[in-house]
Amino acid sequence: MADKFSSVDDYIASFPPDVREILEQVRRTVRAVVPAAGEKISHQIPAITLDGTRSTSPSRTTSSPA
Repeated sequence: MADKFSSVDDYIASFPPDVREILEQVRRTVRAVVPAAGEKISHQIPAITLDGTRSTSPSRTTSSPA
């Protein structure tokens, strides 16, 4: 992928219509669950932000059972 994206909208628009619909559904779901979440492009992919910082993957924040 050689494109440089300036926004999440640009990123989503680069996909075929069927994929765009899925990406928009993910976006709607995140906004419904975390209304204060923001979004930005980081490393040329969308990132969800909270309080202006990139959110960490849930798998990295949960501890493994001992």
